[in-house]
Amino acid sequence: MSSTQAASTAGSVVPAEPGAPVGGGVDREFGVRARSQRQQIIRRFLHNKVGMSGLVLLAIMLLFGFVGPLITGTDYALQNREAQSVPPGSDGYLLGSDAIGRDLLAGLMQGVQRTLLIVAVFMVIALPLGLVIGALAGYFGRWVDATLMRLVDLVLTVPLLVVLIVVASNFPELRTPQGVGLILGLFGWLDLARIVRGQFLTLREKEYVEAAHALGASDQRIIFRHLIPNALGSIIVWVTLAAATAIILEASLTYLGFGVNQANATSLGRLVSDGVQAASTRPWLFYFPGGALLLIVLAINLIGDGIRDAFDPSQSRVRA
Repeated sequence: MSSTQAASTAGSVVPAEPGAPVGGGVDREFGVRARSQRQQIIRRFLHNKVGMSGLVLLAIMLLFGFVGPLITGTDYALQNREAQSVPPGSDGYLLGSDAIGRDLLAGLMQGVQRTLLIVAVFMVIALPLGLVIGALAGYFGRWVDATLMRLVDLVLTVPLLVVLIVVASNFPELRTPQGVGLILGLFGWLDLARIVRGQFLTLREKEYVEAAHALGASDQRIIFRHLIPNALGSIIVWVTLAAATAIILEASLTYLGFGVNQANATSLGRLVSDGVQAASTRPWLFYFPGGALLLIVLAINLIGDGIRDAFDPSQSRVRA
């Protein structure tokens, strides 16, 4: 399932129950405190076993990548010529070492850090681009919509991986974690733009938008105070799906020789790429990084499923 199709199923923010306060409050008739829309969404997510499992798994990976180095104190750049290709559990190497004597455990920790850095840079660039372009196209329509969407369609005619390879091959200085995240972000906002446009085309016809127009609200206020909050479910689901996709694309780029290529800096994708050739003789160099990569992608996808269910109006409502 593509990120566009999956995110479109999230829908808009669940409407409040008739008579219930939008921001939460006390129901005077029954004397009980009614939950706001936000509280209901959070409560549904916290009760979603799939989403919480993904959140716990992601938290474990974050602790492993960012707290683990402080505990072990091992530097991945350190090479031990007397401990080359050591199998797991030997000579003090819990997960073994590579061909030049670097600790694979330290490499995995650094790989998790660099991979999540790539995702963060990707999100900082792709999220605002997709949100703004999709909002402008969906809200104003007409020639603005036609111009922006034809631009999106033009870029989408070329496979994304091909575009990334061409850019990475012509700008080798960008083959760092930050550079790879930049490349992914510049071409990874297209699905979000189409999702936001579709949501805005529907939401701009709602009564509360017409009321805001009648009261003299500016276009900027309507977009940021009324439309984006009601499209938040689809946007959040896209964020989780796109983060997982960015990790896979980074690994694919690195495997093809156009990803992270910096001395003493690595990512999970690069560790997997380096370990492929040694998978038959030194399987720990391939399967451990591959397993860590799959765990992060799995955790993000589970969180996305949980968020989608929390925003889905068809889910059972939480009692006030």
